[in-house]
Amino acid sequence: MATAPRTFDPTAWAPKLTTSAKPVPSPTSIGELPGDALAWCLTQHEKHHGPFPGPGGRNTWLTALTYFCNERGVAEGLLSAHAAQWQADDFTEMEISRTIGGIFKNAKAQHGNKPFASNISTRSANASVAGQRETPSPALPGPIAQQAYNALPIWLRKCCEPFTPGAERDVMLLSTLAVLSGCFASIKGIYDGAPVWLNLFTFILAPAASGKGAMGWARKLAWQWHQRLTQASKQAADAYQLQLQEWKTRRKGKQTTAEMPPPAPAFKQLYLPGNTSAAALMRALADNDGRGIICETEADTLSGALGQDFGNFSDLLRKAFHHEPVSLMRKTDREQIDIGAPAISLALTGTPAQLRRLIPTAEDGLFSRILFYTFERPAAWRDVSPAGGRGNLGQFFDEQATAVTRMMEAMAGQETCFEMTSDGWAALNAAGRKGLAEAVVVAGSAGASTALRLGLTIFRIAGLLALLRCFEHGVAPGERIVADAQDVSAAISIVETGRAHALYLLETLPAARGSVSNNNGFAQRAEKQERAIALHLEKKGVREIADILGVSKSTIHNWTKDL
Repeated sequence: MATAPRTFDPTAWAPKLTTSAKPVPSPTSIGELPGDALAWCLTQHEKHHGPFPGPGGRNTWLTALTYFCNERGVAEGLLSAHAAQWQADDFTEMEISRTIGGIFKNAKAQHGNKPFASNISTRSANASVAGQRETPSPALPGPIAQQAYNALPIWLRKCCEPFTPGAERDVMLLSTLAVLSGCFASIKGIYDGAPVWLNLFTFILAPAASGKGAMGWARKLAWQWHQRLTQASKQAADAYQLQLQEWKTRRKGKQTTAEMPPPAPAFKQLYLPGNTSAAALMRALADNDGRGIICETEADTLSGALGQDFGNFSDLLRKAFHHEPVSLMRKTDREQIDIGAPAISLALTGTPAQLRRLIPTAEDGLFSRILFYTFERPAAWRDVSPAGGRGNLGQFFDEQATAVTRMMEAMAGQETCFEMTSDGWAALNAAGRKGLAEAVVVAGSAGASTALRLGLTIFRIAGLLALLRCFEHGVAPGERIVADAQDVSAAISIVETGRAHALYLLETLPAARGSVSNNNGFAQRAEKQERAIALHLEKKGVREIADILGVSKSTIHNWTKDL
């Protein structure tokens, strides 16, 4: 018999969202505005940065747009005329004019250096010499749809609210989902006949200093619980040392004793360090009942460990995604560690070059298990003063961490089964079939692997949203929770964005050595040389191209020096 639902006070953790007093016009409503370049720039900019924001982020948004339009050759007057619609009492015509005019003046040398031509970039005369037609580089995929945010539980939207709509807000959402997915070990569901928990793998990719740091705030959400576990573990370790010393004192002077030494206590923690060895990670998982969160703001922390003989635990991560058993035998003390159903959550941020070091080829199985997101951001200064609109984020996220602690306390000892309705399953299956067909066309078998595993990610996100929805309604989850239509819809929308980003990133990774596509060394070298030339014509530097292709800088220089 199902137990009666426990009450939970939602007002203690889910205050109302703030709303703008004045509606903000969307920059995509360009009507009959002349100039294909401006229309295209507006569309592309909104994909990566979201719609024109409210107070606090407008100048930053306009600055980034102006740099982008200047590079694409948009006329200053055309952009200024269109930007006039965004005037407000605290965002005057003079401020708009000063921002646009100043950038066009100071960046005059960059005007039109990446010209717009019906969304197809043109190559210099080298393409004609090669006798080949330019294949345009694919545009970066867009951000998570606003409809997905509208369908999120109130508290989750509140966590994302301080961040600029677009990439920065998306980073916060995906990182928060990944962290929370490792916080509730007692909820699981059945997917494709197998029991699964809610654990997610996410990886945010962008250039340095571009807004990935929002993940640090997401990490803070579960830090209170992590500290509670580690402090209790340290106290238990101190008590153990006293017991061990007492045992040694009793044993002193005796040739033999039947009394065994006291057992060492497990060291409990929530966050597991990425800079570790396979054996240390297995020991930490064993102490934590097979669970934990790896949350690193620099992917090289993890890739550095994976690259060492003693630290190669990529196979452990791959197995943990599906909760497959893992085992380890330690030579020094012949200790056997067996974990029947590991459940790890992974949240990473890094640069595009760091992706290659973590996942060397498109056929690496770890790639298909990760929900990816990538973006680029033009250099633009954000107002960092108290008037910038962010307030005290440290205090804000301390309050949200307290809310997470309350939710984890409410779930302690409560086994909960997550389910979806028949309509929910139908929606998931339909999205999966559509995504699989698209992925196969774009990226072949590597794309198919990604699309297939993202179905499980949809299921897990829907379960996490359903869990948060229970707290939003003031009821702690009981033995069974069911995702409603908006939970499933939001999960599908988030993952469809992730799939588009994964397919985009797959094109930057080479096939594995020995595969059919790369069994000819000369062909592989020619393919890299052509790719290097294309990247050079896109104004990328020698170092960046070398990182992307895995080729030495001197080789890249020789390939591109005469262009």
